[in-house]
Amino acid sequence: MGKLIRYLLSDLLRNRIIIASFLLFSLTGWGLFLLESNPEKIIIIMLQLTLLALPLLTMVFGSIYYYNSMDFIVLILSQPIRRTTVIRSFYISLTVAFMLCYLLGIGLPLLSFYPGLASAVLLLSGLFL
Repeated sequence: MGKLIRYLLSDLLRNRIIIASFLLFSLTGWGLFLLESNPEKIIIIMLQLTLLALPLLTMVFGSIYYYNSMDFIVLILSQPIRRTTVIRSFYISLTVAFMLCYLLGIGLPLLSFYPGLASAVLLLSGLFL
């Protein structure tokens, strides 16, 4: 299971959509803090971005990635590996990839410009989302 997760995670981290979503989160985070002086407004804007864009990106990309990997899944399932192991590996690797994307994209600007309880709650809610 570990080798499969590492392979899928390395494949996901090189994916253009993951990189583009990281750039979207990062440019939004850094840009808002550099343009606006009121950090409470920025927290609200980032909360809206987290609540709207993050689930949409993860659901759409996750289903497309799983659908496009069907040949690879068939190849892996021809090996003596349980089906639940393959599904868990896909789920864990997608989750870790988007968590890293979110933490680095929104977490770094939040924790560098506005460290506090509101930033921590926003990051935790985004990670659980």
